[in-house]
Amino acid sequence: MGCDIHAFLESKSKGSKEWQTSEKIRLARDYGAFTLLAGVRNYQDVPYPYEPKGLPKDLTDFTASEYKIWDGDAHTESWLNLAELKEVFEQYDETFGKVYGMDDDYLSLIPKMEQLEADGYDCRLVFWFDN
Repeated sequence: MGCDIHAFLESKSKGSKEWQTSEKIRLARDYGAFTLLAGVRNYQDVPYPYEPKGLPKDLTDFTASEYKIWDGDAHTESWLNLAELKEVFEQYDETFGKVYGMDDDYLSLIPKMEQLEADGYDCRLVFWFDN
């Protein structure tokens, strides 16, 4: 049985307390990325930079409703900000090499998040996995 990731880009104006869902992100099945994002499917016992944080307490209504659909089948919930995600992606190249290569759908997250921050927003990638 395969494992998939469910990811949502959330943002809020700097100084605001209200997060909004900017985009539901479709990410390919990549067990190397899953390992480094949250230790999921870590068959090679690779060190990963961040323990899963759980869902944010201030999760957006849209992301929360999407999570609820999984009714207990979701696991290893977490979120990362831009700096943390960049660190994960750098470690991906160091661990698995550019030859193995991370999918463009993952790599496109960095410029999206950088643009949000340049426009005056805080942003985070909220995600969980299913089996």
